[in-house]
Amino acid sequence: MIDGPVQNGCPGEEVTPAELFLSGIAACGVELLQSFAKADQVPLRGVSVEIDGTLDRGNPVRSDLSVLNSVHLRFNLRGVTEAQGAALIQRFKNR
Repeated sequence: MIDGPVQNGCPGEEVTPAELFLSGIAACGVELLQSFAKADQVPLRGVSVEIDGTLDRGNPVRSDLSVLNSVHLRFNLRGVTEAQGAALIQRFKNR
C-alpha cells in the first residue's frame, strides 16, 4: 500500500512514493553491481547501499510538482579491490 505525505492531506501511515522511489533505485543499484561483477568475474562477496534524497521546497526543481533536488548513494562493496570496486561503481554511473 502506498500513502502520501501528511502535508499533502494524506494519512501518512504507509510508505510514500518518494520512499518507494529511493528503495527502487537502491535495489536496482545493488542488482546491477552484482550483475556487472558476475559478468566480469569480479569476486564481489557482498553489497550494501545507503540512499538519501533531498527535497528543497525553497529551491524547487519544478514549480508544478515535488521533485527531489538530489539523490545520493553510498555503496559498501566486500571482496573486491579498490580498483575493482571503482570500476563497478563507474559502470553503474555510466548506466
